[in-house]
Amino acid sequence: MLPGVVVPPSGLPEVKKGDFCAVKVVSNRTLDKMQHCHQLVFPGQPPVVKKGHIEPIDISVAFRNSNKKVTMIKNLEVYGVDPMAVSLALQHSVHASSALNSVPASKDRVLVQIQGNRVQQVGKLLLL
Repeated sequence: MLPGVVVPPSGLPEVKKGDFCAVKVVSNRTLDKMQHCHQLVFPGQPPVVKKGHIEPIDISVAFRNSNKKVTMIKNLEVYGVDPMAVSLALQHSVHASSALNSVPASKDRVLVQIQGNRVQQVGKLLLL
């Protein structure tokens, strides 16, 4: 191998030391090895930076005994949405009972349960 020649991994062309293409290859490889993170900015509060991917709001329907359905909403707190406010708004708009339960695997997460299959109404409320 010649001095001053950088040999990138297979599949990439040979690049001379100090070449702009080498800087791009190095920066791409560095970014690929970095951990994923996200930053949340809420009005009137300092930005919050957390490791990992941001969790989406999970809206799902579960079946209870005697074929009754319950709509469950998780991860509202991640986006700064108050679960109690969502619960009350849905309770009044769809005329169904709602409940707040703690998520078993986390400390400060709340699960909103609404009676019936209310996925469409939840989606409309959250998109407003």
